[in-house]
Amino acid sequence: MCKVINACLFFGLLIGIPLHALGASPEKEPREIMGQIFGAIRVLLPMSASLKELEDPANRESVRPSLLQIAESADEIMSHGRYQQQSVQYLSRSLGRNAREALSAYDLGRYEATQFHIQRMTEHCIACHSRLPSGDSPLAADFVKGPELNAMDPASRGAIQVATRRFDDAFVTFEALFQNPKEHPAMMLKPLRDYLTVAIRVKKDFSRAIHTLDTFAQRPDLWRVLRADVDDWVGALREVRSVPLPENHLDAARRLVEKAHPSNYFPGTRGALVYFITASSHLHRYLDANPTDKRRVSEAYYLLGITEFRIAPDYWLSLADFYLETAIRTAPKSASARDAYDWLEEETILGYTGSGGTHLPDDVAAQLKELRALISQD
Repeated sequence: MCKVINACLFFGLLIGIPLHALGASPEKEPREIMGQIFGAIRVLLPMSASLKELEDPANRESVRPSLLQIAESADEIMSHGRYQQQSVQYLSRSLGRNAREALSAYDLGRYEATQFHIQRMTEHCIACHSRLPSGDSPLAADFVKGPELNAMDPASRGAIQVATRRFDDAFVTFEALFQNPKEHPAMMLKPLRDYLTVAIRVKKDFSRAIHTLDTFAQRPDLWRVLRADVDDWVGALREVRSVPLPENHLDAARRLVEKAHPSNYFPGTRGALVYFITASSHLHRYLDANPTDKRRVSEAYYLLGITEFRIAPDYWLSLADFYLETAIRTAPKSASARDAYDWLEEETILGYTGSGGTHLPDDVAAQLKELRALISQD
């Protein structure tokens, strides 16, 4: 089973997908662990829609145990013998860390920070549910009740709708946000990326996305660079819409990444976004077919790392690091592994650079050392 699909094993239960449908035998213990995570998130997500709910002392007996349950269950999955796949380990570690940060903020009475961390858990679901073409999930229709969902800001509401595979509802939410004159476009950059990701990778509805962006471009408050980006997105959508589905998804993705790079040198420019999202769609399709050539699989993960950095540079969950590490571990002696290490090392070092200098945590430094040794082996 492809490593990315294994990530879905961990989060499938969030929308009621049975484990056997994801290629796993229905062992009782893993099902119980993931059921505990499902139950805890189902308690927390509606409450995160309202600071009043989080602040209410009467809800403390629900909020705190739920956060602790997620953290402990994530630890259990990491230590469970059947779940040693890198993707499951990575997502479990990230989810557990997120839950502990939410718990720490909650205990300190920092309810806005608690709300932030709880809602960021949805990015784990988005990472899985927006990879491949898919329909809406009727099982998730009532995951968050209407009044609670409507109380959220549109960007958060749209993200939760994507996370729970309510893609048509997410389209409506995002499109209303893009046309709201009270919301500045500077607050819409992440929703625009989420919208395009769903339109291209999940729904493959290029025409609707083109119409939405053409309408968005009429706003008088777009600054010059963003207006140019939107024009580039529309042009790229028209281009990729006319290209037949390729026989070789990896080769198609490579061409798109090569095409995207020259137009993405200026840091503020997002004009190549559509090419990167489309390339990632091809890469997920390629890996979903369970290829066996390790060097080509390594290249696919390397390209996924590049595209993820461009698509989701400010997401709480950094799958780019995971993709690059997987590229290295899959075929350590390949050119893709060496390129992936260079990207990962630089992004890691720069990510820990601040006013206090650069100090890599011991576990991060040890991980880089291990990966460097892999690509340097004789």
